[in-house]
This record gives sequence, C-alpha cells and structure tokens, in this order.
Amino acid sequence: VTFWGLLLLHLSEIVLGALAYGYVLNMEGTGDITEGYGSTMGGLLYFSGVTYTTLGFTQQTAQGAVRLLVMLQ
Repeated sequence: VTFWGLLLLHLSEIVLGALAYGYVLNMEGTGDITEGYGSTMGGLLYFSGVTYTTLGFTQQTAQGAVRLLVMLQ
C-alpha cells in the first residue's frame, strides 16, 4: 500500500507541474520551453517528469520567466 500511495503521490505532482507549466506558458511574455516540449500536454508531462526526477535537461531548456516555475519544481 505504501509503494502505490507514494507512486500515485509522485505522479500527481508531475501532472500538477505539467498543468502549471501549461497555464503559465499560455500567458503572454512568460517564456517558452525549447524543442517544442511546451506545445503539447505530452511534451509538458515529459518536461515535468524530467524536471521532477532531476534527470537534467539535455534536449530542452526553459527560457524567460517560466524558468522560475521550473526552479520551484
């Protein structure tokens, strides 16, 4: 039960992060995520998962004010 509970908790944090990125990136002048990862929900989930698990960025970077949100995740 503990494993599944923690897994669900972490996955929900990744999804909430992706939703927050989508919300902020839709605002004018807040920046962008390179390589097109900010244009689809799948891309935002991937970016959020990589950021959350601290795997690091290799093919995408955040630019503009959205970098503050990336730093918080």
